[in-house]
Amino acid sequence: CVRACVRACVRACVCSFCCSLDASVNAGIDSGIVIAVPIPEHAAIDGEEIDQAIQLALKEARAENISGKDVTPYVLKRVNESTKGRSLQANISLIKNNATVGSQIAVSLAKLRDSGCAGKRRSCEQGKKQSINKPTSCPGGPVVVGGAIIDFMAKITSSNIMLEGTNPGRIMTSFGGVARNIAECMARLEVDPLFISAVGPDLHGLKLKENFKQVGMSNKGLLEYTDCSTATYCLVLDHLGETYCAIGDMDIFSKIEPHDVLQFADHIRNAPLLCIDGNLRVDTIKFICELCKEHSIP
Repeated sequence: CVRACVRACVRACVCSFCCSLDASVNAGIDSGIVIAVPIPEHAAIDGEEIDQAIQLALKEARAENISGKDVTPYVLKRVNESTKGRSLQANISLIKNNATVGSQIAVSLAKLRDSGCAGKRRSCEQGKKQSINKPTSCPGGPVVVGGAIIDFMAKITSSNIMLEGTNPGRIMTSFGGVARNIAECMARLEVDPLFISAVGPDLHGLKLKENFKQVGMSNKGLLEYTDCSTATYCLVLDHLGETYCAIGDMDIFSKIEPHDVLQFADHIRNAPLLCIDGNLRVDTIKFICELCKEHSIP
């Protein structure tokens, strides 16, 4: 559509994107990259018109008790009818443009790697592994404050959910927390951040500390509270992949008070940047913001 209400945060040509992608892979970053390919202008439809058609289709789907995997085909059909076939032509043009851009990326990435530049970067990364395993978090590096969490995602594979029994399914674990994720990306790029967070004296806390060492993050800013468990988040999905419920145990972050952060004041005063997430207490967030304002830390 045209005049979309959501704007891309970054626009890049194929060449520059491939350089960023290759650097991300060489840095060992496992997260994905979303590439938003636009609909060609000649086939685009006004964003407000499409949005109204989609909202109407969703309303009709709810009225007819359509859910799960059946929603998407129903909405596509109704939107196509509402736009008199123009949405279908727009989607066809988008698919073709996706294929075009995808092939351009594949060719550009192959040329980049064949040129030897990618190989040189890999050799550089391998040569730096020894320093990554010895993080120091020297004053002058960025500071990240917030949550370090063990995430659980449980998907029930049966359509018949038993509320008072054991359901068959799959359970996956990962390391999470917005602040921890940001700090990990910085560490993998050898920026050497000071990450301030909290863990409990339990297995999850030990797992997080091991993860910090693996990705090159220092434990210097990690506070341990013996009367709380390490933060965990559990998301439960039904057999269709829809959210059934979620449980978050984040009480430990309420333990991080302003005086706990104050012990890292010297590091914060010399930081070129400070990042913070919303897991902390309000008074702690205010204290950090005031400290940054006082010392002109962005």
